[in-house]
Amino acid sequence: MLGTLRAFGGALVRFAQEGPATPLAPSASGAAAAAGDAPQQQSPLFTLVFFGLIFGVFYFLIVRPQQKRTKEHTKFIDDLKVGSKVVTQAGIFGKIAAIDGNQVHLEIAPNLKIRVLKSQVAGLEANADTVVGEQSKS
Repeated sequence: MLGTLRAFGGALVRFAQEGPATPLAPSASGAAAAAGDAPQQQSPLFTLVFFGLIFGVFYFLIVRPQQKRTKEHTKFIDDLKVGSKVVTQAGIFGKIAAIDGNQVHLEIAPNLKIRVLKSQVAGLEANADTVVGEQSKS
């Protein structure tokens, strides 16, 4: 091990005295040879098409399904009626006692009502297992 360190130290001293064995800047003939071996760049059209395909995949796999879910939830919120048994996004079960603008009065126990935003109603109580599962995924 000591011999290896001495050999490395000797090489380091020679490098400091003589400089690098090959020039750092390529000569004119070296640059021409390197340019001939270099791969050609892809056309900008290919890059544009590639990014377009990536955007299309993201749109159809992420954006479009989310828009569909949002549209279905909005329709569900608009169709809420007094007396429906629902579950909120917080997991509170209750029966709609009254609807007041963008708020819903839920009766969660006899003579115990809470106010909840309409948008926080996740679904009907009958579908609670699937509704809560969907909310945790998104």
